[in-house]
Amino acid sequence: MAIAGQVDYEKDIVKYAPNIKGFKNVNLKKIIKDKIGKNVEIDNDVKCFALAENAYGKGRKYDHVVYLTIGTGIGGAIEINNKLYRGINNTAGEFGHMAIDVDGKCSCGNNGCWEQYVSGKAIEKCIINFPVK
Repeated sequence: MAIAGQVDYEKDIVKYAPNIKGFKNVNLKKIIKDKIGKNVEIDNDVKCFALAENAYGKGRKYDHVVYLTIGTGIGGAIEINNKLYRGINNTAGEFGHMAIDVDGKCSCGNNGCWEQYVSGKAIEKCIINFPVK
């Protein structure tokens, strides 16, 4: 199961899901297993995308791949030698949270993350604030 946000895949905990208000430190794997009676695996949505591309998509052709997704937010994943590189706390590839504006604010609590300016949410804000006639 893929979910947008920070996931501790070893403990099956969704640490933070930015699109679901109040969704912090939730054992989603247990909730789903209790609900449907089947075991599931849980991870960040872009990391799942990268694993699928490596197994079934264009990523099969390459040993090293960097994935970038632009949607509600900006996500990324890195594969080195055909293995997902997770980094510290499973946060490797979180390109959307690179600071590009020291004066800006991000929903993650950091200042000026790239995601605040070019993600789907950022584009939506521009359209609402500057409607096309």
